[in-house]
Parts: sequence; C-alpha cells; structure tokens
Amino acid sequence: MMIEISVVVPCYRSKGTIRDCLNAIMAQSLPRDSYEVIVVDSSDDGTDELIQKDFPSVHLIHLPQKTLPGEARNLGVKQSQAPLIAFIDSDCVPDKDLLKGMVQGMTDDHYAGIGGSVLNGTRESLAGWVEYILSFKEFSPKHPKHPTGHIPTCNLCLRREVFEKYGPFPTDFFPGEDSVFNWRLSSAGETYLFDPALQVSHLHRTDFWRVFQHQYRYGQAFAITRSRFSMPGRIFVVFPLLSLFIPFVRWGSILVKLRWNLRLLALSVLLSPFLFSALVVWAFGFWRQLQEEEESQSRNLK
Repeated sequence: MMIEISVVVPCYRSKGTIRDCLNAIMAQSLPRDSYEVIVVDSSDDGTDELIQKDFPSVHLIHLPQKTLPGEARNLGVKQSQAPLIAFIDSDCVPDKDLLKGMVQGMTDDHYAGIGGSVLNGTRESLAGWVEYILSFKEFSPKHPKHPTGHIPTCNLCLRREVFEKYGPFPTDFFPGEDSVFNWRLSSAGETYLFDPALQVSHLHRTDFWRVFQHQYRYGQAFAITRSRFSMPGRIFVVFPLLSLFIPFVRWGSILVKLRWNLRLLALSVLLSPFLFSALVVWAFGFWRQLQEEEESQSRNLK
C-alpha cells in the first residue's frame, strides 16, 4: 500500500512522554502500512535508546546536539515520503482516529492543511490547566469547525507542496517558529481547516515555576518574531510602552476566545490570579528580549 501520510515528531529529552506518544501513533485506525513515523531526536537522556528498543519500525534520526523543533521538523520532512505531512509533538497523545481524519479531511483541495483540537492531558494539575488555557484556549474541542490561519504544530497536517512553498520553519528560535510559518501561509491567502474532531491530548508542565519559565520564553519569542517580521502585534515593538498593557489585552483575548467553552471560561475566572501572573511574566520576557533585539541591531549598524 502506498504511504499516504508521514508523521514527523520533534523530540528533546522526552523519555517521560515519548512512549505514550508513539504507542498512540502506532495504534491509529489508519492502516499501519499507509503511514510512516519519523522521530527527530536530539536528547541526551536515553530517549533514542528507548525508541530503538521499543519502536523498531520508527524511522529515528538522532542528532548529537540539542536541536530546536523548527529544524527538527525540517529534517523530518526532508526524510519523509508521503504527499501529506502530519506534525505531532513528543508530549502529545493523539486520538486513534487522528491520522484517518487528517487524510480524509485533506481530500478537500480548498485548504492548505488541517488540524484539530488540543485536550488537556494534565487535568489533575492546576498548573497544567493554567498552561493549557494560556496556550490552547482557542483550540478546545468545543470550538466549531472553521477556516483559520493558525493551528499549532502539535496537531497539524500539511500538503507537501504547501510546506515546500512556505517553509521551512525558522531554526534559530523557539517557541514562535510555527507562528512565523503560519503567518507566511495566511499572508498569502491560504487557510487551514480547524476540525475539533481531530484531537490530541497535550501533557503540560505541572509546576508553576516551569509554567512561568515557559511563558517568559513565549514573551521573548513574541519580541523576536515581531521585531523581525511584520506580524500582527508588531505595534508593541514600534511603541514599547504599550507592552505595559499586554497582560490586560491578553486577558481580554482569553475571555473572548473561551466564549465557546463556558466551563473552561468559568475555570479561567477561578484561576485568574495564576493566569494574570503568567501574563505579567510573559510581558516581562517580551520587554527584556525587545531590549536585546534593539541592542543587537545597534551593534550591527556600527
């Protein structure tokens, strides 16, 4: 049988999650001989040995040094064969019908890609809920099926020609590399189809310190991408004092985007002190990185 879809999984120090991820990928309802699985791993914690031992059918690319997700995905795509490319993260557990739904959904030539909802795989953790709301508020299974310009790369399928036209992913920063790719695509008038029936469970950080650290990195990434590209939100780079209002703007955005999920909206209100604290940390990361970007540009002009 011809390979219909290639699954690319970027991986770094994922020994604690990669088994659940790959077990779910191997147990897909799509026939096993119609998809291939490529893991691009740069771990130093034995993740590669686990994959070699327990998942011998996986095409493992092990790199000797830490590699950011953008470059790992690019390398995986280069090694892939199918006309469709699915991206799943190593801390995600896909629903058994995910790949079948992606293949069926991509029969509609109107869309450049298809993706779906993200469920919280750490429901027992308050920190996990905070990170879930901050990262995937607009991708809950309660949101309706609709065209969109952005779907996270933990649950995304692209046509190969789309990747070749708008890729590759940026390789010198993380997170935010997927936002740049999606911006290129949507700026050209292309759209994805969001289908909430296509589901993955995301395993989030479960302590607040790590959640805040990651939000700080997200703020840094926003400053990097908006300094280098004319993406939405660049106004905060042009007028840095507006960054003082970022936590309030983002808090309002959370409430608006959760209008489709009243239970999650109510939980967000209950968790508002933690959420707003994380938004302040995000804004601080943005401000500090913006200073670094300006200093770097000044050095380059000298």
